[in-house]
Amino acid sequence: MADDLWVVLPHLGAGGAQKVALLAAGHFADQGLSVRLITLTHGHPVVHALPPGVIHQELGPERQAGIRSFLQIHVLNRLIRNGLLLLSPWIAPRICPGRGGVAWQLFRYGTDALGGERLQQLKRLMELERPHRVLALLGRTNIRCCLAAWDLPLHLVVSERNDPARQRLDRFWSWLRTLSYQRADVVTANAEGVVESLRRMGRWKRLELLPNPLPSVVHELSAADSGGGAINNP
Repeated sequence: MADDLWVVLPHLGAGGAQKVALLAAGHFADQGLSVRLITLTHGHPVVHALPPGVIHQELGPERQAGIRSFLQIHVLNRLIRNGLLLLSPWIAPRICPGRGGVAWQLFRYGTDALGGERLQQLKRLMELERPHRVLALLGRTNIRCCLAAWDLPLHLVVSERNDPARQRLDRFWSWLRTLSYQRADVVTANAEGVVESLRRMGRWKRLELLPNPLPSVVHELSAADSGGGAINNP
C-alpha cells in the first residue's frame, strides 16, 4: 500500500529544517497517515529521534568512480551545464509538466546526468512506491523531488527555507529551480521576504506563507488549513 506522505530532506543531522520536518512528520502520523521520512545522504549521522509511527529510509550509497572516470564525468557534466545554460532562452519557455518535445528531451537528459545518482535513486523509488503526497525541504532536495515527480500523479509541496535573494545557488541550480518548481503543487516559504523573492522568480501553481510552526501550535495551524491545507489537500 502506498504511503500517505513522504517528507524528503538531505539528512537528519543538526539543523532547523530537520526539526520542522520531524515536527510535520510526527503531526501527520498522529492524524493517522502513513508517513515515511526519506533522506538523500547515505550514512549521515542521525541526531534526532523519530516521532512515533514515522519510518525513516535513506537512499543507498553513491558509487565511487575511479580517478579517470571521475575526470571524464566532471568534463561531461560541465559541457552539459554550459550547453543547457546556452540554450536556456529557448528551453525555458518550452518546459512544463505534461509537455514533451525536443526541449523537454534535452532538459530531461541534462538534468538526469547532472542530478547524479541521488536523483536517479529518488526517481526509481518514487516510481516504485507511488506515495500520495510528498513534502520536500531545502533547495537542491526540492529541485530533485520536482524532477523525480515530474510526470507522477502525486501531490508535491516544496518548502523553501532560505531567501533566494540572499543565499543564492550557483547559476545553473538557480535556473533549474525556476524551471523545476513548476512541478510543485504548492511552494511554501517561512517568511514574507522569501515569498516576495519567490514571487519575483516565476509563476507558481500556488505560493503560500507557512511560518515555522512551534510544537504547541502545530495542531492549530493544521486545523486552520484543514479546508484547503497545503499538505492535507492532495
